Amino acid sequence: MRHFNQDNLSFLLKREITASEFFQLIRFSFVRKVDSGWTIHSLMREAIAQDMRARTPLHFADLQKRSVYYYYEKFTKSAHSVRTPEALELTFFLGDALIRAFLNWFDPLPQPFESIHIGHREELLEYIRNQRLCPSPKTIKLFDPHTNRHFDFHLTAEQTLYPLNWLDHDRLFSLGYDVLRVLRNENGAISALAAVVPINEKTLPYLMEHSGSRSYFTALSKQDLERFSVPEHARAGWFIHTIHQDDYEDVSQHTAIGHLLHGLMFTGEFLLCSPAPFPFFKAAHESLGFDIAEFATHTNYDGVTPTLVFFRDTQGEHLPAYLQKLLKRSGLDADLHLEEEAVPSPALPASQGMVTS
Repeated sequence: MRHFNQDNLSFLLKREITASEFFQLIRFSFVRKVDSGWTIHSLMREAIAQDMRARTPLHFADLQKRSVYYYYEKFTKSAHSVRTPEALELTFFLGDALIRAFLNWFDPLPQPFESIHIGHREELLEYIRNQRLCPSPKTIKLFDPHTNRHFDFHLTAEQTLYPLNWLDHDRLFSLGYDVLRVLRNENGAISALAAVVPINEKTLPYLMEHSGSRSYFTALSKQDLERFSVPEHARAGWFIHTIHQDDYEDVSQHTAIGHLLHGLMFTGEFLLCSPAPFPFFKAAHESLGFDIAEFATHTNYDGVTPTLVFFRDTQGEHLPAYLQKLLKRSGLDADLHLEEEAVPSPALPASQGMVTS
C-alpha cells in the first residue's frame, strides 16, 4: 500500500498488527507521516515490491487483491466528501501501466490550486503573455516500475500553447463561478492554469458556442440536452475547459493537476473534456476509462487536426460499471463482486460522424 496505518496493515496481512510492531515500523527513516496515514519512500516501496514479485509472486498477487478489495469497500461505503483518498488508491491499483506511471509521480502532499476572480485579470494576462513570448519543446517522461515500461511523450513549442488558444478569460470570469484556478510557484507567480466549468442552464449558452464543447452539445437531441439544463445554482456535471502549465516536465505541477482532476473524477458526476490532440492526453484519458464521443470529433484547435471529445459518466449505477471497466483494463483478477456493466450514457445521440462546427 502507498499509504498505510495500523488498521489497513492488519486487514492486508489477515492478522492483528500490534502497537509495538507498528511503532517499530514507522521509526524507520524511509517512513514519513502524511494526511492519510504513513507512507514509505517511493524508491524503497518499489524495491520491496520488485523483490516480492520475484520471490513470492502468489503472495504478492494476494496482497494486491486484498488492497483493491480494501479500497473498493472503503470507497463504496464512504460519503462523497471523503472519497478522494480511497479513489486515488483504487485508480493506482486498477490502472494500467500508463496510469500507474503517472500516479507514481504523485507526491502525497500536493500544492493546491486557488480560485481567481476578475481582480486577478492582469496577473493572468501576464502569465499568458509570458507563455507566448518564449515557448519551448517539452518531453514528458514516465516510468511504471511494475512492468518496467518507459513512456516518452514529446510536445513541440507550438503544441505547448494549444490549451491557451481559446481561453476567453473575460467570458469565463463573467460566468460568476470559481471557473478559473491557478497554481503558484515558490515565488508566488502563476505556474499552471485550470478552467473547469459547471454545466447548468446558465453556462449552457457558452458551452454551446465554445470551440471545445460546442460539437458535443449542439449534436444532442432536445431530450438529451434537458439533462444538462439544471438551475444555475446546481450542476449536471463539469466541462474541463483548459489545463495549461508553464513546464510540462515539472513533476510537482503534474501532481497538483492530477489531484485537482482526480477530485472531479470520483464525484459521481458527468465529466466532459476535449484536450489538445496530443498522444499523451489521448492515452491518459483512454487509460482513465473515459469514453469517446465519436459524433463530436472536431478540428477546432488548429483547423486541421481531428480532436476527440471525451466523457465519463459515473452517476448512480454508472460508477460500479466504471470500476469494473478499470478492473478489466488492469488485468487484475480480483473478486470484487462488482455489478455488471451499466448501459452507456444516455447523453450520446445516435448520430455519428465528425462535426467541425
